Amino acid sequence: MPHISPMPMDQANGFVPIALFGAVFLFMILFAFLPPRRAAIASFLAAWLFLPIASYEINGLPEYSKLSATTFGILLAVVVFDFKRLFTFRPKWVDLPMVFWCFAPFISSIYNATFDLLPELNNQLGWYDGASESLDQILLWGVPYFIGRLYFTNWKELKDLAYGIIISGLVYAPFILFEMYSSPQLHKLVYGAHQHRFDQTFRFGMWRPMVFMQHGLMLAFWMMTVALLCIWMWRSGTLTKIKVLGVSFHFRWVALFFVTMVIFIVSANAWLWMLAGLFALFVSDLVRRPWPIIVMMVIVPIYLTLQSTSVWPAELTVDFATGLFGEERAQSLEYRYINEERLTEHARSSWLFGWAGHDRQIPDPGWGARAVPDSEWVIVFGKFGAFGLASMLGILFLPVLIFIYKYPVWLWKQRNIAPMAAMSIILVLYMYDFLLNAMVNPMFMLTAGGLMGTFANLPQWSQQVMKAKVEEPEKASQPISQSASQPAG
Repeated sequence: MPHISPMPMDQANGFVPIALFGAVFLFMILFAFLPPRRAAIASFLAAWLFLPIASYEINGLPEYSKLSATTFGILLAVVVFDFKRLFTFRPKWVDLPMVFWCFAPFISSIYNATFDLLPELNNQLGWYDGASESLDQILLWGVPYFIGRLYFTNWKELKDLAYGIIISGLVYAPFILFEMYSSPQLHKLVYGAHQHRFDQTFRFGMWRPMVFMQHGLMLAFWMMTVALLCIWMWRSGTLTKIKVLGVSFHFRWVALFFVTMVIFIVSANAWLWMLAGLFALFVSDLVRRPWPIIVMMVIVPIYLTLQSTSVWPAELTVDFATGLFGEERAQSLEYRYINEERLTEHARSSWLFGWAGHDRQIPDPGWGARAVPDSEWVIVFGKFGAFGLASMLGILFLPVLIFIYKYPVWLWKQRNIAPMAAMSIILVLYMYDFLLNAMVNPMFMLTAGGLMGTFANLPQWSQQVMKAKVEEPEKASQPISQSASQPAG
């Protein structure tokens, strides 16, 4: 997938600033009239589904974009309408990966300036640069995580987030169907320009919709998330029926609808991730052990180590992709590997803390085209080194490890626990997507923060959960009392 950048602002129409700056007022209205937790969910989803892919440069501050408008506006609404809740936050050791990640740009900038790495470009580095880059990281990653930690502190509250994600899929479905039929046009019709190259929206003889998201691949991953949540919540009995426009449907038909939609969005990545997620959940349930999810997590650091040291068998992978997806997709993968080899070779020269910002992580060959970083992991490794890469892995994998440790597999279909199980595997799949793409979605940071908030506020080894560890699995299928999900004391 080619590098993605926001649409040129000279192509934007008057609705772009109205939407980006007016979003803050929408968040204020939602927090004024809804309970704070539901207002936070609605604000994140409304912003991410409908704001334009555009940005404004601001000297000395992070650019004002869809991401920053969402996180800054919602944080401001929390401060105005729910200020007291900020004082309920208690940092825990589980928050350390996010702390490390948010300050990785500062550490990297100071490190490169101190040791005079690439001296011809070092005039941009130092305390100010590091602080500015860390502020950007905090805004785009730290704030959604922090909101998740604040507003999701028990099972019931986390289920609200899962319901919100499913509702977002229902809201988006008509727009997706429209673009499947007419081609991706909504962003241009509303905001004046396509958010990405139009020639990449036709795949396998069908239109691949984008609606108001950054790329068709991002939309496909989001709808895969909705489908996976629906399947597991239906399988667990968490949701059995749902009303749409006053008509009641059995939830299995809703789950089937979203699976069908993921198939017709024509993204091979989304197909693969959905199959992998379903395999991990259902096989874990079958064998009563979480080994499939653990194996999926172990594969990631192994792949990162092999690929970052140019040991990964790239040619063999391309040959396999040729047989599975065809020559066109295999050529795209080969192009990616060629670029990643050049990028990781340069990154290994400053492997611990990376090369910092300002595109210093991209080697300039002095001839031909510069390497293009498509994958998030390559960008992170180049900019923030192994330190940043380990921090990002910790953010996405630590909630999953804690979930596996605290909850035996036969509880994963229990109505209070099922959303947590689905969200955990989704975080693993999100890291897998980072191995191929570089599209940051704050909803997954909100999810990671929500899982951590639930873990941090649950009583240590709730009596009912502890009892379920030694009971027959069939007995453990009864709902756990919501009282057990309240903080101790």
